[in-house]
Amino acid sequence: MVVGFIHHYGLGDNINCFQALYECKKFYNCHLIVFGNALMKRLLQYCSFVDDVVDIHILTKESALHIKEYNCDYLILTNAKGGYIRDLAACDTQVITGIKISSLIASYCRTIPICSLAIYRRMSNAERISMLVREINPSIYDCHKQIECMGLQPILELCRIQTSLEHKANITSFLQKTMVECSSYLYLIAINPFNIASKYTLPQSAWLKLIQIIARIPYCRVLVITYPAVHDGFMKQMQQFSDTLDSEITIFKNNDDVLNLVEMLSRVSLLISPSTGPIHIASNLAIPTLGVFSKKDTIKWATRDKRYVVVDCESLELELDSNKSDVIIKQIVQNVESLLAINSLPRFIFPNTKK
Repeated sequence: MVVGFIHHYGLGDNINCFQALYECKKFYNCHLIVFGNALMKRLLQYCSFVDDVVDIHILTKESALHIKEYNCDYLILTNAKGGYIRDLAACDTQVITGIKISSLIASYCRTIPICSLAIYRRMSNAERISMLVREINPSIYDCHKQIECMGLQPILELCRIQTSLEHKANITSFLQKTMVECSSYLYLIAINPFNIASKYTLPQSAWLKLIQIIARIPYCRVLVITYPAVHDGFMKQMQQFSDTLDSEITIFKNNDDVLNLVEMLSRVSLLISPSTGPIHIASNLAIPTLGVFSKKDTIKWATRDKRYVVVDCESLELELDSNKSDVIIKQIVQNVESLLAINSLPRFIFPNTKK
C-alpha cells in the first residue's frame, strides 16, 4: 500500500504531523510519501519513518499531476481547502480529508468532521491529523494504538526530529566556546521572544525584561536563539534596554538551518516561548516547555507537557499597559522557580572542552 501525505506549511504546523506520519508508517506498514515543502523535507531528512519526501512547494494543478505519478492508494490531505480538493481530482485516488462543502460533494473524498464536531474541536491539530490517518482503516489503527499505548516506549519518543553528526558537532563547538566560563550554571533556559503569527504574546520590551529577570536566577543561564531576519533588530533593542544584558546571556545566531535550531533546543533545560515553531520543536524532543499562549492556542497548538501562562490580550494592548505585562512576567518567573524548586528540569550537560 502506498500512502501520500500532503502537508506544506510552517514550522510548527509541519512538526505537528510527525506523530501521524509515524503512525501511518508503523500501523499500516505502508510505503509513505510526504508531499511537502522545502522546510518539511529538511525536517524529515534524517527521520526513518517516511520513505520519500517530495518538495511540491504548494498544492496546485501542476503539483497534483506530479503526485499522480506516484500511484498512491490513498492521499491524506490535512487542509480541505476547496482549491486543493479540485486540484486532486486529477490524481484519480481516494482522498482522506476534513469535511468542507467541496470535499463532501467530491466522489473521491472520504471525510471526517475534524473541524465541526465537539469531540474533534477539543483535540489539538496534531491529534486531528492522526484522525485522518485512522480513517484509512479504523480497526487496524485502533488495534495498533492500543498496543503502542501498552508499550515501554511512547509513540512521541519514536517520532522525534533527527539531526546529523554535522549539526551535533556545530552546536557542541558553539557551546564549548561560549559556555567555557559558565561552569557554575546548572540550567540552560532558552527564551524565544520572536513570533510571527500569534497576536497574543508579550511585547518585545517585556520579553527583554523577562530575559533579564531569568538571567539573574541563581544557576540559570539564558539562551536566546536568533536568525538573520531578526538578529540585528533584537541586538539593537537589547542595547537600548540594557548596556550589560548581552554579557549576562548567551546568544546563538542561527544561519536559517532549522536543524541547527533543533540540535540546540535538544540541549536546553527549558524553553519559554509564544505559540510558534520552536516550542513545537522542543515539545517533539521532550524538552520541558512553558508556553506563553492565548487560551485558544492551549488547545489548538497544545504542547506535550501542557504547561502555559495564558495571555488574554493582544501584544499592542500589553505594550500600552506595562502593568498587565508585569503580571504575565511574574507568572512566568513563578513557574520557572517552581520547576527549579522541585528539581523538574534536566541539568545542562556541558560539552567536553578542548584541551
